[in-house]
Amino acid sequence: MVIVYKGAHVTGNWGKRDGVLSREHLVILVGNGQRGDIEDIVKKYEKDEMKRRIYQPGLIPRSWRGEMNKFTENEFESKAKIGDKLESTTSDEINEKYHEDKFDPIDGEIIEAADNLAAFLEAYLAIQNGIVTSEFERAICIFKEKYKDEEKTIAGLNFKEIYIDF
Repeated sequence: MVIVYKGAHVTGNWGKRDGVLSREHLVILVGNGQRGDIEDIVKKYEKDEMKRRIYQPGLIPRSWRGEMNKFTENEFESKAKIGDKLESTTSDEINEKYHEDKFDPIDGEIIEAADNLAAFLEAYLAIQNGIVTSEFERAICIFKEKYKDEEKTIAGLNFKEIYIDF
């Protein structure tokens, strides 16, 4: 089964992550017309699971929750602490202006690119191991298409060069 997220079919095995949910690795069959609804459902599920599995059992101190939320909510948004506020930025700006601890930067663009690459490799390896489905084949095409622009770099990395080898 496959989740359709931002126009891409992605796959994975949530069970092997011992309760950690990654949107790019959910395994749910969804029609293309439901993407927006699914994103909301996934975000709510992630938030509920953080509360149920991490916060309520007291696995981390209450004072850490804000810090954890930076990594679990809007995780693909690049941000940096500018003044006293966490502001949206870009991967390029992080590398140029905010690449110091005092800015507490989070490069969401590179996190998303790495997450996409992991989903791509999972689909690619499944096919290489004989698990050939139209969803896996489509996922490979979608990710290659997404990163085909050789002018676009993320954190100085040209992902086209990575995908072109497959």
